Amino acid sequence: VNAPLITGNISIISTHPDTMGEVKVSVGGIDGTFDGATSKKPIASCIKIFLMLLILDMEICNLNTKCYDLPGFCFKNKFYYVNEDLYKDLQSKANMHDVYGIWLNKNVDSIFKGDLSLIDAFWLSRNIPFLNIMLNHVGLKRLDQFLIDCGITNKHHLYPSIILGNSEDISNEEFAHRCTILYSNGYRTHYNWLNNIQYKDNIVYE
Repeated sequence: VNAPLITGNISIISTHPDTMGEVKVSVGGIDGTFDGATSKKPIASCIKIFLMLLILDMEICNLNTKCYDLPGFCFKNKFYYVNEDLYKDLQSKANMHDVYGIWLNKNVDSIFKGDLSLIDAFWLSRNIPFLNIMLNHVGLKRLDQFLIDCGITNKHHLYPSIILGNSEDISNEEFAHRCTILYSNGYRTHYNWLNNIQYKDNIVYE
C-alpha cells in the first residue's frame, strides 16, 4: 500500500485486550510540541467503529451486504442518492444548505467507489454508505442514544454530521477507554497505566 509520509503530528494509545485495558504504548506526538493523547479533537472517521457495532447489533446488514458509495445529499435527516449530473448541478449552486437545507455529501477524497460490501466501506472509510444506512435505516434518535450509552458523547446531537464524527471533542485517551467495550463483551473497563514499580530487582508496588 502506498501511503504518504506523516508530515503533521500523530498520537497513539494501544491497550492490551487480554489484560482488559493495560496500556502498552502511549505516544503523545512525534515532535514533542503537544500532548496528543490528552488534547481533545473531533472523533471524525473513528466513529465508524461504533456505527458498525450498531448496524450489526440491529442486524440491519451483515459484513457482505452490498452498499453504495454514490453521489447523494441529506435533506430533513434523510439521505437521497442522485445521478451524477444532478449532483454536479447542485454543487454549482451556492448556499444549498443555508437556502434549501440540502447538505451535499462526499468522501474525504471526493471520489465515489460505486458498489461495495459493508466491510469494504468500513475499511476504506467511505462516508456515503454510512450516511445512507444511519439516516434511512437506523435513525438519528437511535444512533444518538447509542453513542451516549457508549460514552462517545454526553449530549444529544440530532443532526446528520454526527455520523461523520462531528460531535463535541474527545481525546485519544478518552476514546481508547470507550473502545474497551470492543474486547470486554460490551462492558467498559478502566485501562491501567501502571502495572508495577520495580527498584533494582524488587517489585515495590504491584
